[in-house]
Amino acid sequence: MLSMEIQEGATAMQQARFAAELGAKGKSAVTAACTTRMAQDVCNEGDTVLADSWFGSVKTAVAVGKLG
Repeated sequence: MLSMEIQEGATAMQQARFAAELGAKGKSAVTAACTTRMAQDVCNEGDTVLADSWFGSVKTAVAVGKLG
């Protein structure tokens, strides 16, 4: 499954879904929120997410793990 998201600029991305829960300040929180949104939209419980290091922060892994 493939998921893409159009980036709308720093201010808009800090207000997107999951941004507040993940801190919304700084690039790592915005990146984690983006990855979490995409995982929620395409993954089912028990699926494996394969991604490169851009997606590999601890914050992202924890947030995606909480999705199931």
